[in-house]
Amino acid sequence: MEQLFNGAITVRGIALFAILVVFIYIWILLVSMLDLRAGIRKAKKMGVYKSSKKLRRTVEKLTFYYNLMMALTFADILAVVVIALLGIPIPRIPYLSFVGAFGVGYIEIKSIFEKAEDKQKADVADALAALSQILSKDELKELIFRVASSRGAADYLPEGAGFAGEGEE
Repeated sequence: MEQLFNGAITVRGIALFAILVVFIYIWILLVSMLDLRAGIRKAKKMGVYKSSKKLRRTVEKLTFYYNLMMALTFADILAVVVIALLGIPIPRIPYLSFVGAFGVGYIEIKSIFEKAEDKQKADVADALAALSQILSKDELKELIFRVASSRGAADYLPEGAGFAGEGEE
């Protein structure tokens, strides 16, 4: 009973494969928790409110990472079975899972060492880019005018900054 597939895959080999996969999954959880801890420390340092919405992003990120890793692990299992059936003499380890874990680790470690100010600037730039794609120039002018008007600051806007047709001759 020790050997499966005519001796190509052993129970010991399956156990080693499973242990490696468990260590890979623990690595992903560890680097994600380190990133969460670093994010909380940066937020405290900057005096930023820590909402449950921001903490929920960590759960969503972990869900994405583990879904990706499960797909890679499944592909590794298929590769090991094919390698065993073909009798190819290479180590039967989870290569794709290692690559995925390396990628996730790189992303999380890079995130840990990023400055909080740089992240804020990137978030603002992304928001402005998205807004500029959504709104045309005239729509953007109108939106700015409405916001300024609602706050009593419309007098400080340059001439012609209002609605199309308003204030223009």
